This record gives sequence, structure tokens and C-alpha cells, in this order.
Amino acid sequence: MHIAEKIRHSLGEPYRLQVAHKEEESLRVVEHCCTTSIGVVLFDQRCESHEDMLRMADDGMYPAKRDGRNQVRFLVPRPPVHHPS
Repeated sequence: MHIAEKIRHSLGEPYRLQVAHKEEESLRVVEHCCTTSIGVVLFDQRCESHEDMLRMADDGMYPAKRDGRNQVRFLVPRPPVHHPS
């Protein structure tokens, strides 16, 4: 959680962008801030591919957005369901 929060905080720092306008020859510096919603999943044997891991992290990101954005949420994968044959 500590690492994810450090990433979220760093991405929330202001960005200084140089913007050109058609009417002006000089560049203007614009400061921009953004927020980040992060979903985290820990690697385990249930992830068969990197696509599975990214999908699971994406599934963790949606609650972070739903709960107000600019948050970190961990996805706790459910164990696979085994149906008797």
C-alpha cells in the first residue's frame, strides 16, 4: 500500500507544460494537476497470464473511482469455485 500511495502522490504533483498558441510566438507555461485511481492485485498462482493480472488490477481500479477517485484499492481475488462433477 505504501508504494501505491507514493505513486499516487507523485502523479498528483503539478505538471508544468509548455503550451504554444497560434496567436503567440512564445510558449506559455501552464500548470496542470491530475488525480489517479489505482487498482492493485498481488501475484499468485491464480493468474495464468499477464492479461489476467491486468484485468484483476483493472477490476480493483473501478471501486477506487466509484468511491471518490484519487484512491488506491486492492483487489482480493476470490478462490476458484469447484463444482462437483
